[in-house]
Amino acid sequence: MRFVLILAIGAVIVGTITVATASTQTFSFGWTAYAPLSDTTFSPPGARFLSPSAVAGFLVLAAGLVALAFWGGFAVGSRRPTTAPATKEEMTSGEAPN
Repeated sequence: MRFVLILAIGAVIVGTITVATASTQTFSFGWTAYAPLSDTTFSPPGARFLSPSAVAGFLVLAAGLVALAFWGGFAVGSRRPTTAPATKEEMTSGEAPN
């Protein structure tokens, strides 16, 4: 399970770096529209286009976070109980184990 932890941490780091570097680069795409009397460029407020590398970075980051959640759940679920299991006599007598 240590391999899953190392792989997940690596994916989170790589995804974060990819998103950080991809968001600083300019991204252009082809758009054709006809606005005969306008010399301005239309840019909707709050809209942001993501480059393919930014999308890939987000996917790697999300996969790393899912793997970390899996590892954390597995680690918590595989811990040994701190109390001894109930004996057969305790189960038949109706008394709760301490």
